[in-house]
Amino acid sequence: MVWQRMKDLALLLAICLVYFAAGKLGLYFAHIHPSATAIWPPTGIALAAVLLKGPRVWPAIFIGALCVNVTTAGTLWTSLGIAIGNTLEALIGAWLVRRYAHAQYAFDHLASTVRFFLFAALLCTMISATRGVLSLILGGVAVWADLGPIWMTWWLGDATGALIVAPFILYWARRPDIRWGRASSLEGAIMFLLLFVVSAYVFGLRIIRPPYVPYLQPYLCMPIFLWALFRFGRRAATLALIAVMLFAVDAATLELGSFQAGDHNASFGGVGHHE
Repeated sequence: MVWQRMKDLALLLAICLVYFAAGKLGLYFAHIHPSATAIWPPTGIALAAVLLKGPRVWPAIFIGALCVNVTTAGTLWTSLGIAIGNTLEALIGAWLVRRYAHAQYAFDHLASTVRFFLFAALLCTMISATRGVLSLILGGVAVWADLGPIWMTWWLGDATGALIVAPFILYWARRPDIRWGRASSLEGAIMFLLLFVVSAYVFGLRIIRPPYVPYLQPYLCMPIFLWALFRFGRRAATLALIAVMLFAVDAATLELGSFQAGDHNASFGGVGHHE
């Protein structure tokens, strides 16, 4: 009994620390407001944690979200409001996915994948965005005039986290879908090396900086995603997606690549500043 309690406490502590670290990383890219970012991996982390370990992990999500925000900007009260929204988002999203989308096996079927997208990425993320923005405004650290841009940036960040990070965790928590031999390991290494080169070219990084990057170039990554999916399974495909996402974030930070919009927040996928 004591050993089980220690294991449960260690699990909660691990989730809390991972959530906190991912949250601080996400808020590093906040431009429109210190508490709103278009890159928010903790949504996917929290959703996957509840799907895999159950609602009992909610204290780790709440404390992690509270610590992220109270050490970044705002007040204790605004941070409490944001943490409640983040926790409800994960709990309600996981409950809907469990009930209507086969829980952690949501991506094994097209219908359940669509339901995951609808419930976890589109609808439940509105809970956190709405409560978070209202907490900031009512707490006096944001103004009503900025409600729309902050809300949209917040919601997009949470939705992206649910769509990219949650599937990655859910698939890597399962048994491998292929066995790696010498030939497949060599092919996988070649594939990821090609993904590195293509991503560097597509996003115009300093390693390979083309003179002109048209909007069609990002689609050059699609054949490699399909290669990863059909040859190495869903785990490799989600890893490739995470790798390209890191390239895209780095490119947006350096103001390079196809997605530059003249504003840092808009380049990351959020809403640009309005003067």
